[in-house]
Amino acid sequence: MPGGVRIIDRGWNAFKKKLQRNKGKGLVASVGVQGDKATEMHADGDITNATIGAIQEYGTEDGRVPERSHWRATFDENESKYTRELEKIPGRLLQGQSTIKGELLLIGEIYKFDVLKKIKSHIAPALAESTIEMHKGETTPLDNTGQYINSFSVDVVPRSDKSDA
Repeated sequence: MPGGVRIIDRGWNAFKKKLQRNKGKGLVASVGVQGDKATEMHADGDITNATIGAIQEYGTEDGRVPERSHWRATFDENESKYTRELEKIPGRLLQGQSTIKGELLLIGEIYKFDVLKKIKSHIAPALAESTIEMHKGETTPLDNTGQYINSFSVDVVPRSDKSDA
């Protein structure tokens, strides 16, 4: 090296190449009831898993089913936690400890776990007595058969596949 300068590359050039390969891919973590599980008919009747989720998340216009937000409320309650996790990603990528896809899957799984935890905490309002009777004593909203919560999945997809991402 001229002038006595010695360059020690501890992975920066490899990291830059990795970023260039991923440039423009715009990946996002997609978490929810999706794919075949979304359109699967629920055991309780003539309704899909996705429809059950939407009805519970937003309630019905006639007020017969109240809003029991589990997706939006969980995100709002844990947004700072997810931001902290996102802030850790560049360091782990620079150190070669992970991949972008792996990091997005991890954050998606954390969010999914938090949604499940919220559901298990008995989201208010409580179920009506008639609903509890129909569900043979089950008092946890969204969890009478387990089918809905078992339909949750996490995937990493190109940003263009998600219109709201």
